[in-house]
Amino acid sequence: MYDRLDVRVGDARAELTAVLESPVDSAGSGREVYERDLAAARWTREVRRLEAAETGLILGRIDGAEEDALHIGRLGG
Repeated sequence: MYDRLDVRVGDARAELTAVLESPVDSAGSGREVYERDLAAARWTREVRRLEAAETGLILGRIDGAEEDALHIGRLGG
């Protein structure tokens, strides 16, 4: 689960970086800047949410008869 969380954090960080590095037409109406700022805020919240999810990610485990383990937990919240 932690590997999956790391992937999701990495993806969210990549999206945030792409948004922040995207060119905007500052000579226009400002709508592009506004939309970029909204997207950056959304990805920033997602990165923080996923980073905070590491604590309490796995709540328990059920061991199966054939040495399989089922981890009970959450990813974000």
